[in-house]
Amino acid sequence: EPVIRQAIANFERSEGNGQAVALAYNDLGTLLGRKGDYAGAERAILRSLEIGRSQDDSTVLVPALTNLGRVLNEKGEFTRADSAYKRALSLAERTGPPFHYLFLYQVLKAYGMDRGLLGLFVEADSLISRSLVIQQKMFPPGHPEIAGTIGLLGLARAEQGKVPEADSLLRRSLAMLEQSLGPDHPVVGAALANLAMVVIRKDDFPQAERLLRSALANNEKALGPEHPEIAGVLMTLSWVRWKRGDTAEATSLLRRAIIMLDHTVGPEHLQTKAAKRALTELR
Repeated sequence: EPVIRQAIANFERSEGNGQAVALAYNDLGTLLGRKGDYAGAERAILRSLEIGRSQDDSTVLVPALTNLGRVLNEKGEFTRADSAYKRALSLAERTGPPFHYLFLYQVLKAYGMDRGLLGLFVEADSLISRSLVIQQKMFPPGHPEIAGTIGLLGLARAEQGKVPEADSLLRRSLAMLEQSLGPDHPVVGAALANLAMVVIRKDDFPQAERLLRSALANNEKALGPEHPEIAGVLMTLSWVRWKRGDTAEATSLLRRAIIMLDHTVGPEHLQTKAAKRALTELR
């Protein structure tokens, strides 16, 4: 973070509010979002958008709007996120070479994730499938970007009741990510947790627990013990422990998730409220 902030200061001194400054602010927003500072991330991205709009620069606007959609989605502001994604997609479709396909697949992928979180799984499947087709033209087989998108497609298929197909896609995604990024990468942790969600649908709770504990260990090592992404794994693991008859550990895991969410995304976030409801139901 200090390196990016120093780069912003240097760019501002040398070129004022130019493209490099705008892109650096977007990078800062990405970094802050990964750290769970969604309010700071939004401020940085909005500054990037302000500069991009002043210059009508789609190479700034498309990635910044896509990034804004992701951050707003994490904050639970789904209507604003949808608006940001639609504006990004419209701009990406009108952007010429060499950025057309790059921007288009990124927006389609992120937008598909957003649709899935809203329960619009058929639409999510369509957007993610379009993104995957573009990626397979751009990247070599086994590329982690392709692997991640295959995993997202698996989740969309699972939510449509296509569990065997989803299981196959998610295992393929996990194997590709482990080979390309290594087992300790946080993306692998997310893939483990996603596969666990599908395994749960098959009522295989022992295997789901093994996957979730592996995901938890990965995330704690890669992201630190207080990152909000860990809370989602804790909540799912809590439910699995409850299904296996261990109410005490289920309660402990949920309490840890709630403390983490209160400190990071805040008490009004949808995930925080969901965790508190789950804890009430356990009592």
